[in-house]
Amino acid sequence: MRTLFTFLAAAILSLYSIPAGAVALTFDDIAVDSTGLGVVGDHYQNAELTWSNFYVMNRNLNPVVSGFSIGVMSPNQLAFNGALGDTGIAMPASLSSSKLFTFNGGSFIAGWNDGLTLLITGLKAGAEVYTREITLSASSIFSLADLNWLVDEVTFFSYGGEAHGYTGGHGTAFGVDNLRFGGLPDGDTIDNVPGRIPDVPLPAALPLFLCGMAGLGIVARRRKV
Repeated sequence: MRTLFTFLAAAILSLYSIPAGAVALTFDDIAVDSTGLGVVGDHYQNAELTWSNFYVMNRNLNPVVSGFSIGVMSPNQLAFNGALGDTGIAMPASLSSSKLFTFNGGSFIAGWNDGLTLLITGLKAGAEVYTREITLSASSIFSLADLNWLVDEVTFFSYGGEAHGYTGGHGTAFGVDNLRFGGLPDGDTIDNVPGRIPDVPLPAALPLFLCGMAGLGIVARRRKV
């Protein structure tokens, strides 16, 4: 019974720890060409975010089977890092701002290689303050939402792995959808950033439901005694 109570209490506390201003960028509002490809560029400049080497793919217009097509969480599009010509060697990508923001993570996938390593680094005033290394598959999504990094720049470097077997391409690029922020640069909210959704909203009745479940567990234990 103590284990059940501890679990329920932890669940409630974790739900309340979600920032009220949390937002996930979906990349679905970025224009793409006839091949289903586009550039993030300065699209989110009203949020004072600067993007480097981030591109967008629309899976409906780009039917090539890859990890990218599997990794779309929002309706149609995800972002990915560009590669060096036909070599398939992915180049580092980054997002930055002149103001501090809270970076929480995203839904990541490898484009072509299983066992792809993605090194995520958080910086503040040019100094490295956080790092997180994850291993990605080209057939399943890796969700990361708990970083809570207060930074002004985040870099992404993907490398290694072995080809999954997709025939439409190759290389060490990664894809990401629903890129999560606990807070955007000063003065920016969910309401004035395009291509965003509230990140993991909390149903108002859920904590009460969990408390009720804990109470039922206690009553059941007393009856057994």
